[in-house]
Amino acid sequence: MHDPLPERCELGNPAFTALGPPLFRRAEAGGAPAMVVPLGERRAVVPLEALKQEFAIADASPDGRMLGLIADALDYVAGLRLGDLLPPEVRTGEASWSPEPRHHTIAEARLRRRLPAAGTGVQPAMLAPLTAELAFIEALRETLLAPMRALRQTVQSLGVDWRGSVERQATLIQVRRLTATACDHLAERFAAIDAHVADVATALAALDATRAFVRAHRDWLFRTRSAFAPVLEEWEAAAPLLDEAAWGRLGRTYQVLAPRFMPVQEWERATAPRRPGPGQALGAMMTW
Repeated sequence: MHDPLPERCELGNPAFTALGPPLFRRAEAGGAPAMVVPLGERRAVVPLEALKQEFAIADASPDGRMLGLIADALDYVAGLRLGDLLPPEVRTGEASWSPEPRHHTIAEARLRRRLPAAGTGVQPAMLAPLTAELAFIEALRETLLAPMRALRQTVQSLGVDWRGSVERQATLIQVRRLTATACDHLAERFAAIDAHVADVATALAALDATRAFVRAHRDWLFRTRSAFAPVLEEWEAAAPLLDEAAWGRLGRTYQVLAPRFMPVQEWERATAPRRPGPGQALGAMMTW
């Protein structure tokens, strides 16, 4: 049997507190899980993977295991300090957020519509545990899939006849393509969940497996929503005009979309160092 997961952020190696109380968060550049410690009047930001190598911390050791939990936890919380409770997603599989009552109502209604196909063995009162899990999916359908579809429509309508610099045209084309890809992928995720619970009797008979399946998708969708929330809010509040502010939003939207929905080989080419031309320094990066 595995040891129970710890409830709080705790590390035994004194090196973690040698410079003062550390803060664990994602690095602003690249988003890797990192430890932030005071360094005089400044702060040092050290990736967790670098810490593990520097202090020879094995993954299976207590500190190695905790660093893995911290990295996972930063998908759900902005930061952690020593002694903080780890979010329930990494401890128990529960969610650290709650859907609205209307999402429970929608989830229950969807299940009730499927009851005739489930046979007489399933009674409406038996739906509560599955409804509780699917309410999160309905919340994400409303707050992620619907806004992404709205963004896709907005981007597709921008600058239909626009002609300008090659770089800006490439940005617009890429964001149009990637928003379409993102919407298709998200729709497939929700369709997979819907298909998994389409037979209500089977889903309830294997409730533990159903719950694990739904929660895995729930957490991926939640992480995706968290990543996209800033740009979705920007677009929602903006006028549908292709002005300078829109070009800035398009660039920021590309930066969120590309690493998640661009084919791996294409993303590697887009972010690889390019061969320097005359007068160019080594290490220049290709950007859209």
